[in-house]
Amino acid sequence: MKTELDNARLDDPYHQATDIMLMEDPLEFITEDHMRDKTVAETMMRMKVDVDFAQLKTELASIHQAIQAESKDVTARLNSARSDNEALSVYDRSKIETLATRLRQDILVENTKLLPLARNRLTSDDIATLRSNMVQRRIPDMRGASDNAR
Repeated sequence: MKTELDNARLDDPYHQATDIMLMEDPLEFITEDHMRDKTVAETMMRMKVDVDFAQLKTELASIHQAIQAESKDVTARLNSARSDNEALSVYDRSKIETLATRLRQDILVENTKLLPLARNRLTSDDIATLRSNMVQRRIPDMRGASDNAR
């Protein structure tokens, strides 16, 4: 995998489009374009984040609530289709695509807003508390996984 851009300026890659001449080798173009996107994302991650906490909390709560509801619907439909040995309908596939889009939206918001904010603002004590809370929240999942492994 390439580790640096060949044709985009590293100091301002989002204003320099991927060289269209690389289309001669589409795989090279895709690789170069992904490296450009990665460079832009890394630049954004290093930026000091000025976030409206209330708005971020509301945005994430809304996304998480939708994911929870959509996950239950999709899981129920997948289980039903599997037990009945039937193919998924167009509607079922659209529900899965909607859930996947929502999950990508969640990752985007957390990676571009929440994580940079946390890196800038959390103390080592805050991180220790976060770690403990995350473990406690996941213990039931871990128990369920070990029960299912038996």
